[in-house]
Amino acid sequence: MVGVVENLSNKYSPKFARYGKHIPTNFSTRRKGRPAIVPKVFSSIWKLLLKPPPPVKRIQDLTPQVNLSGINFNLKKNLPRPSYYPLKGMSQNAEMYSSTSYRDYNDRLVVKPAAFAERELPFGGFQGLKTDLGIIAMPSQIVHGFVWSQEEQEWVIAATRENMKKRD
Repeated sequence: MVGVVENLSNKYSPKFARYGKHIPTNFSTRRKGRPAIVPKVFSSIWKLLLKPPPPVKRIQDLTPQVNLSGINFNLKKNLPRPSYYPLKGMSQNAEMYSSTSYRDYNDRLVVKPAAFAERELPFGGFQGLKTDLGIIAMPSQIVHGFVWSQEEQEWVIAATRENMKKRD
């Protein structure tokens, strides 16, 4: 009796509902084309949807971070204000120290002072703090949440980049 039912079911039932060897049990052997429900004009869209997404690119966050718990605005008033101090040294050029004199068209003696005497700071200068052991440069490390800025010529809030710390 079972054999008769099997023969009738194979004969009259649709192909997808039949029992037997023609039903694929392994999903890798199934057809990978466009399903019948998707119209042919949308087949390219269907293929793009099946395509795996591109890999996600991680971009380092370069936003400066400020440690607000380390800032003390009351102590900023107590931070020292630097003064401008000259650099001292000697020039290899001897003409820098000698003055020249000549007579002008009215036969007056004109004395041109030495280049060293003309300039207030002939070798330049820098901002620093005067101590009992001499003049020191402004600190480059963070002091009470502030750091000295040469561009601004004042104490500014210190900011760091967290990613830069991890690399060092």
